[in-house]
Amino acid sequence: MGSILKLVAAIVGIVSGVQTVRVSDTPACREDSTGVNYRGDLSQTINGHTCQAWTSQEPHTHTNTPANVPNAGLDDNYCRNPDNVDTAWCYTTNPEIRWEYCAVGFLDPKCKGSVVVFRL
Repeated sequence: MGSILKLVAAIVGIVSGVQTVRVSDTPACREDSTGVNYRGDLSQTINGHTCQAWTSQEPHTHTNTPANVPNAGLDDNYCRNPDNVDTAWCYTTNPEIRWEYCAVGFLDPKCKGSVVVFRL
């Protein structure tokens, strides 16, 4: 019975007659898949780039500052989701790469369980 409840709780969407279920035992994966509430200290993108501090305007200028988005936890150079998009991200310190996603929310390796597809 427990595994059935886990499957039901982990449903991520129904698309054109196909139901996709992501299996994960981590409550945070289900409850904060976009990482909008993430307040950890990860400061590296999924491709290994160092995050730019949110208070810095170099190498990338931006308006996502602690003053402009006060409740987003824009501390230091930690990955955050201040604009409530797909998942946590950051501006990078690489002048050639403005921003990238971080391994938070649905991109967190702990959240990548088995994917089961059912035809409806």
